[in-house]
Formats: sequence, structure tokens, C-alpha cells
Amino acid sequence: MSQNKFTQLNIGVDGNFMDETGITYPPGSGPVDRRRARVVIAGDDIDKLAEVSTAQLSGTEYALSVRTIEPWQGGMTYEFGFATIAKADPEQELVSFIVAPSTTFYLTGINCSADGVGLFRVYIDNGITNSQALQFRNNVTNYNILVNSNMPMLQVEAGSTLTVTAKNTTTASNANFEATIMGYTQPT
Repeated sequence: MSQNKFTQLNIGVDGNFMDETGITYPPGSGPVDRRRARVVIAGDDIDKLAEVSTAQLSGTEYALSVRTIEPWQGGMTYEFGFATIAKADPEQELVSFIVAPSTTFYLTGINCSADGVGLFRVYIDNGITNSQALQFRNNVTNYNILVNSNMPMLQVEAGSTLTVTAKNTTTASNANFEATIMGYTQPT
């Protein structure tokens, strides 16, 4: 059976002194005097363990790089749209989302629904090309399409437009089609 043990390092006699940091415990919950060795990561000033930089590093600095990381929940986006489409109508836009400058949009879910059977397509338009990225089809036993993922399905760059369209494939009369895109944005 193993035992908890400790190693006593340089006690400061006949050798180099070791930097230590005192640890304070609440009364009665730990040892009276406990010290931890201080490890120097960078810098040679007695009071600096390391430089702290909030700027983009070039790669040669001795520094701890720190920056604020926005939580993904802070940029959650839900966009909803709908259209009434007859079978003879061409494919129609239901909802679109334009990605703001200096951000990236990550599609994590899509919810499509209709009063009839149809075809749903997702396009990404980056200003140069407008390409289809996803396609879904509902059926008479389930008019709903719900796809959610913890991992993003699509990554859409700044300035691009994400669009969901629908085409009525079976109902001769008008049918209501709707779509919701779900995802989050992150600064680039």
C-alpha cells in the first residue's frame, strides 16, 4: 500500500536559496506552515515570474499570452423565416443570415417544417460563389426536420450569407414552409 510522502528540497543551508510561496490554510484545516516552490517561467526580475501580454505574439517573447475568450453561448443566434409555396413555384428563400465582419458563424442546428412534403436546401454565398452545403427532405409521415449537433455542421466566414430555401414537391395547393437556423458566432 502506498503512503503519502513529501520531499524536502533545499533548506537554505550550504546551498542556493530557493524561492518559496507561503500557503495559508483556514485554522484547523491544514498544516501550520506550508510552502510551495516557486517556478520561474520567464523573466529574470525578482518580482516577475513572467511577462503578461494581451497583444498578438510574434513567437519569440518570454511571456504568458492572455486574452479574453468569449463564451460561445454569448454569440448564440436563432434566425427564423417562412414562406407560402405552391407546387408550381420555384425554390424560395425561407431565411438568411449575414455573418458580421470579424466573426465566424458556426451552424449547430436547423429546424425545418411544412404543411406538405418538400425539399430544403442550405446555401453559403461568400460573395464570389453561392454553393449548396446541405439538403433535407421531409415526408408524409414526418413533416418536420430537426438536426442538432454539439459539433458545428458548417463554418461560415465573415461577410458570407447563409440561406435556407424550400421547394414544394407534392402539394398542389399552397403550403406553409418554415425554417430556423441555430448556431453561434465567434470573433476571428
